Amino acid sequence: MKVQIDYPKLAHQIAESDQYALEELYDHLHQEVYYYALTALRDHDAARDIVQNTFLKLWDKRASLKEVRSLKDFVFRMVKNQVLDVFRKSATQEAKEGEVARLRDEQYQPIEDHLLYNEYMALAKEGISQLPPRRKEIFLLSRFEHKSYAEIADQLNISINVVEKQMSKALKQLREYMTKHADIAFPVVFFLVLH
Repeated sequence: MKVQIDYPKLAHQIAESDQYALEELYDHLHQEVYYYALTALRDHDAARDIVQNTFLKLWDKRASLKEVRSLKDFVFRMVKNQVLDVFRKSATQEAKEGEVARLRDEQYQPIEDHLLYNEYMALAKEGISQLPPRRKEIFLLSRFEHKSYAEIADQLNISINVVEKQMSKALKQLREYMTKHADIAFPVVFFLVLH
């Protein structure tokens, strides 16, 4: 089960020059950042460079993090801007320029193909709809409203232990559902959509 991260606390700690907080954020997000960049650029080396540059730039801009409302959104805006910069630098073909426009207009969707992303999201939504009502409610609060387990427990007047168990069961059930119903392998999609 994925550990819940307190992004506001991490933002404050990084802003106060806490290197361990930056390392914790890196440990939690570097794979997502990498796959997002890789999906957009289709270049492993460039994706790795963007991961490194993102966290270096984040450290350089750490003083401004006290005013950031969502640390994760801030990180992915940095990544998106770097991806756009790569496209701008190599935009000698119309196809690349079209990709820049597409990325500029889209929200963060780390999937190779927009249609494939939509298919997997539809499949994930079908799987979520199959969850028992309380489990579904807990899952949606965690994954789509980005609430911590403590916040969910407080809101639903249940223990954190119940939230953890229900999330574990929900993820297992969704993993099984998507494995059974997906036409092709989807480890990256599952990681990014459901974690």
